[in-house]
Amino acid sequence: AHLQTPEDFARAIGAFMNGPLDQYREKSRELSSRYTWETEGRLWFDIIRDAQAVHKSRPWGAAVALPVSSLKRAS
Repeated sequence: AHLQTPEDFARAIGAFMNGPLDQYREKSRELSSRYTWETEGRLWFDIIRDAQAVHKSRPWGAAVALPVSSLKRAS
């Protein structure tokens, strides 16, 4: 569902609140063990390190474009 209007948000929240809470809890537990500060922090550290390396290799004032590979999630 697209969330473009206040009514869209209200419907989405209502659907969530009336949904299967046990399934939501289980999915939340599954994702919370997968997405931790340790794993996500490493991902962001790599992105920032790559951006700094690209920046250092360019003359001042040049636009910086990150390689798409730096945005891929580590497996």
